[in-house]
Amino acid sequence: SQRTLREMQAALKAPEPRPLRRCLAHYNLGIRYWDLGKAKEAIREVEFARDRLRAAKRPLGCVDHTLAVMQQVHAAFLAEERRLLGLEKAAATMRIDRPRAVLPSYDLGVLYFDKRMLVRAEAQLKLARDRVRAAGASHLVRFERRKLQEDTGPGLGTAGLCVDSEEGKIRRMTGLLEDIEDDLAFVAGLRQHWCAEEEARKAAEAQETGVRDGARPHLLPCLRRRYSQDCSDCEMWVSELCKSAGVDLHSYAAASPARAGGCRQGAGGAAKSRLAAW
Repeated sequence: SQRTLREMQAALKAPEPRPLRRCLAHYNLGIRYWDLGKAKEAIREVEFARDRLRAAKRPLGCVDHTLAVMQQVHAAFLAEERRLLGLEKAAATMRIDRPRAVLPSYDLGVLYFDKRMLVRAEAQLKLARDRVRAAGASHLVRFERRKLQEDTGPGLGTAGLCVDSEEGKIRRMTGLLEDIEDDLAFVAGLRQHWCAEEEARKAAEAQETGVRDGARPHLLPCLRRRYSQDCSDCEMWVSELCKSAGVDLHSYAAASPARAGGCRQGAGGAAKSRLAAW
């Protein structure tokens, strides 16, 4: 009975604190916040991770790299992001077939893409796609109406010019949608490579969510690796952490030749040129 009592007391005893695991939790959460477009929350979590690493007398490595990237990128894009958010709010009151009603949504998607906020970029590009579809539908209705006017009233001299104008706008909308779909496919590939933790042992509903559903800690790739192919410092830091007991870093992605350096250069160029010609 004494043995059973001791076993029960041991089971009820609070677990020993694991500062390294707590650090990894803050670090991963910071990167997830960043991908959602929540820069302030992301920076706060990575600062917590840095403080815990310092307290544990561990090298800062990718935690320091990620924090530096977040702070620099957030400061560099802050003014432009606020400007575009204001324009997008104003665009909500405009007629959907006007370029200014679509451009801010797409420009915001490109901005989040450039910031490597991949989940937010994907959501914003989908919003831009919906607005372009609505604009295309509006132009199609006007095209059909003016085509009918041209067929039933041949004396209307301007009808033919209007039909040609609407037809050109419809072609540009179709091409723009194809460009945005290409951007979305590219962002989806980047999300799978950079955002999701190891999938092999996850429940089906947690696949590709970036959420860990087990007790073993995993590590999301350093944010700096989305910008640069030089990752030797990151690999050295991970190797050092792997020497610590109880740490599982199997999900730390190696640089992929197709994805090294993060996002493609000049993203959104083709779609933007179509909008400029609208």
